[in-house]
Amino acid sequence: MDLALNWPWRRAANKPSKRENYTWAPVTPFRIMAHLLLPHLGVLDIHKIMATLSKTKASLRVIGDELLPDEISELLGSEPTVKMIKGEPFSWMHSGKPRIARSGMWRIEANEKVPGDLDSQIFEILNKLTHDLEVWKKLSEKYRLDLFCGLFMGRSMEGIGISSEALLALGQRGVEVDFDIYGPDDENV
Repeated sequence: MDLALNWPWRRAANKPSKRENYTWAPVTPFRIMAHLLLPHLGVLDIHKIMATLSKTKASLRVIGDELLPDEISELLGSEPTVKMIKGEPFSWMHSGKPRIARSGMWRIEANEKVPGDLDSQIFEILNKLTHDLEVWKKLSEKYRLDLFCGLFMGRSMEGIGISSEALLALGQRGVEVDFDIYGPDDENV
């Protein structure tokens, strides 16, 4: 029995699918099957066909109203790139004008990657920090932990993946992944 005939998207074959960046791409059974099956057969790595994101930025954030950055540094074994205490002034803007922190935050950043490479950024950050999963468990019970990723496209139809090893490492530590996606300039589309 041909599985592709019974799949729900069969009815939508050859019809365009509207994507979030408002570009149109035809959805065909071949494209769907190729994307799903060929990588598992070792025939084709579909991620090598798609253009890689032009640039990625990544930072691990620990956020909470009661957060004291020095305590987080001691637990994780590293100093942050940025730290904030709720109610105290901080400067994030290029003008240097102070703002008041609405929440406490401890943040460590990875080096920017051109072209994008989230896997290396994830491990760059995690390798600087404790590997003790009990410490991470206590932190995730008390604070919000996330990996904030800036994804910068130079043109339409760029993509990126995250390896199962990187996802497992983040999951074991209770770290959510948060994406901010920046499309290409209109003149480059």
